[in-house]
Amino acid sequence: MRALCLIVCCLGIGAAELVDLVEERDGKRYPIPVAADPAFVNQWPDAEEARFMDKAAHLIAVRGTGKMGGGGSTVNEREKELYPTSMFWILAGREAEGVANLQAPQRYDPKEHHAYTDGFDFWYGFTLKGQMRKYFLFGGLLDDDYRTRFEAAFAKWTVTDPRETPHPFYMKYDHKKQGWTPERFGNRQLDGRRTDNLYAMSTCATYLFAEAAGNEETRLATWNRIREYGTTMYMNGIGEWDSENYLSHTMSAYINLYDFAQDPMVKMHAKGMLDWISAAMAVKYWRGGWAGSVKRDYGNMMALDGNSQKCAHLYYDDIGLACDGDRDDVHHITSSYRPPMAAVALAQGRIDAPIELSISHPTYENWKTDSAGRSGRDFPEFIETFMIGHSYRLGTLPFGNGGDVNGFKMITYNSKRGTDYFVVGHGAGQDIDKLAKKNKTSTRGKMVSRDDGNSNVAQFRNLVIDVSDNGAAEFFVLVAPGGVAEQRNGIQFVRHEKTWIALTPINLSWSKHADGSRVYAEAGDILHGLGKGGDYSGFAMEVGEAETHGDYASFVAAVVAKSKLSGTGGEWGYTGSQGHSVGLKHVGGKPGMMVNKADQAWVLDHIRSAEEVLAAYPVVTRDGEVLDWTTRFAQYQRLGAGDSPISLGFKQGVLRLQADGHRFTGTMTAEGVFSFSNE
Repeated sequence: MRALCLIVCCLGIGAAELVDLVEERDGKRYPIPVAADPAFVNQWPDAEEARFMDKAAHLIAVRGTGKMGGGGSTVNEREKELYPTSMFWILAGREAEGVANLQAPQRYDPKEHHAYTDGFDFWYGFTLKGQMRKYFLFGGLLDDDYRTRFEAAFAKWTVTDPRETPHPFYMKYDHKKQGWTPERFGNRQLDGRRTDNLYAMSTCATYLFAEAAGNEETRLATWNRIREYGTTMYMNGIGEWDSENYLSHTMSAYINLYDFAQDPMVKMHAKGMLDWISAAMAVKYWRGGWAGSVKRDYGNMMALDGNSQKCAHLYYDDIGLACDGDRDDVHHITSSYRPPMAAVALAQGRIDAPIELSISHPTYENWKTDSAGRSGRDFPEFIETFMIGHSYRLGTLPFGNGGDVNGFKMITYNSKRGTDYFVVGHGAGQDIDKLAKKNKTSTRGKMVSRDDGNSNVAQFRNLVIDVSDNGAAEFFVLVAPGGVAEQRNGIQFVRHEKTWIALTPINLSWSKHADGSRVYAEAGDILHGLGKGGDYSGFAMEVGEAETHGDYASFVAAVVAKSKLSGTGGEWGYTGSQGHSVGLKHVGGKPGMMVNKADQAWVLDHIRSAEEVLAAYPVVTRDGEVLDWTTRFAQYQRLGAGDSPISLGFKQGVLRLQADGHRFTGTMTAEGVFSFSNE
């Protein structure tokens, strides 16, 4: 065993010390995480830590010996590739190349962008995220002159609050410009967008650099922003909730804050945010897949096809799925942060299934107020029903898909590749046609962004009804490769490895879509539902598995003999083969939160009341009982009897996890003070 010592910066401008950054043993290079006081750490058993470290060593071997991808350079925000890849190179032993990239001069951007900070880029969020670890962890490798100038630059940048200080050259906002550069947003000195991931990057960088430079006024102003964000997270969630693409970007930014903040209160607050994110990941991630509803959907159709899956794979994978990770994983593998063990057990499915959860999500910009000072924080905008079976995880929203929100997705057990996807959408036809004409294939589809009519969805455990107010709607359903099975009495059956689905049509016909199944062949087959005309079309769905029906043949027989669809127009009921029932009354138009622009509340400068929002929800019955949506405000709660693997009340700030004998409690006060316990 041999430790490779590299000089890295410790906290405080100009200070450096020798620390062990990489350990080499058995021909592999393992990262040595940033040291943390045990009081800030979720302790892991040795076996779990060894599993994580094996994955980290694999990433160093693969990403540290590979080529620079994604146009990595210092142009605009291309440091998002340049910096993390260069850090991987250093961990892999390519110190000279990696360090040269970390201190490469800024090129091609107009010199006016960064002239006032000696050419160092502190504008773009992804660049700022890389700048933090570049300085606080790898800074001792930089040339003395470069490091001295870098320190002087961020000290100057944080003398005043860069979010509130005009750019010295551009000075003011120019509404005639487009994009996100200083030419347009000259009223500030950083990219001030409030998307969760970019906001995390810019606020954490501002805080850490202000703290290191001793600029206390800026540090406190930024700490107040961070504290407000983390408190809101525990009270009612985040705007980019459960995003397969962005949740991991948000996590890696707060990992920087956790690793490098000197103030213990800030460090503990950062841990609280990471615990919340880890819990959200543990619900949606399973066996490499990502289940249920998501904001900012990227059309992922396969296991490990999104950034958040790759990040969660590091912490939660227990089946040995092959994965080369993401460039941002350099933040995760060099950090001492680990999720609570209860989150690990939940993600790995070590719970007493089946369990049905209710999950609420806020509006995209829930932090924003209108001209009257009203905010959207007093009620959730999205209420998701989420079912954890023995062989699947399924989540739906009462309005299905809209804008960039995926509201109907299930992942199912696959022994070889972790999971298969079952995704219901409407807008895939155009993408399928384009791919087919170009004779191309893809593992990502745009079934979400172009909805066809307004769908209303009702779910009760393993039963779902999905009805569109377009009688000629097209439903595109991704199923496992070869998953389209027989039709019996008009019911379309779908067969996944351990999970079986019955789709009873409502004024539509089912058929396998030849072109769709060809262009998405690697991900699966496309089942096409085409409405027959009139006012409404859709389907009822029942999910079965060995624990409920024994085998596939018995499931088919039970559904054909016992299930029953009733109703007409926009009001339907379905009784499943086990006697439980779900009902849906369609309410008409899609609410503003499910569309892209003009009707969104935050664009209209109108924050609606809870009564207005809930009046637009469909009427849902579960075993004959009308669902009262006001009982579903909690961020996480179990539906039905029994202990919940996760709970977090609305505006209560206490997150509880329990799975496989592990218990975690994390409490965020209204003042932003976080505390936790693991049992």
